[in-house]
Amino acid sequence: MRIQGLSTGYRRDWSVQFPKGIREPGARYLVTEVRESGRGGFYRTHGDIRRLR
Repeated sequence: MRIQGLSTGYRRDWSVQFPKGIREPGARYLVTEVRESGRGGFYRTHGDIRRLR
């Protein structure tokens, strides 16, 4: 299962490193911040993660 950012300004072809233990198919999440990884090519979440209903 892949996590992708939906906000404008993020590369849609990059995945987001996201905790596997809370991923659910079809779910949407709100995170405090998403940063580009130091090596590039993907993003990492930082801060709080909330599941949207």
